Amino acid sequence: MKTTKKIQPNSLMSVKSFTETSDISRNIAEHFKSKSLIEFSSRDIYLQFRIKSTKNCVDVAELDIISNKEYANDYHGVIGFELESELLEQLHEDVGKYFIEMVNRVAKNANIILYVPVNTIESKKTYLLENVNNLEIAKISEVEYAKQIKSI
Repeated sequence: MKTTKKIQPNSLMSVKSFTETSDISRNIAEHFKSKSLIEFSSRDIYLQFRIKSTKNCVDVAELDIISNKEYANDYHGVIGFELESELLEQLHEDVGKYFIEMVNRVAKNANIILYVPVNTIESKKTYLLENVNNLEIAKISEVEYAKQIKSI
């Protein structure tokens, strides 16, 4: 299997709630797969995690990602991370840095979407943008994004 072709930067998306994020991640993954835009290495074309402010939560997510690699050395697909406010408050602390290190490891072969609450202060978003590899702010709302991807 060849390495995943990164066709889109990783995304930072502000959302009103985490209720629709799984649908967005799934729609993006289905779109990528239907257009053969990236290679997938698992039956699960997308994974979704809610990350709280504990190292254990980060470890559980990473172990699940690792266990989902089937046909490659790493997971290839779309991974959505819902970032709880408590984690965002601790980005400069050990657990926040630990999370960012994990995201940068798995992002080498997967497309990452970081979902943050819409009321997240700009300095937290800036910190993520500066420390997560190839991360950009999503240019449209989560609802518009999901509809646009689904219609393509």
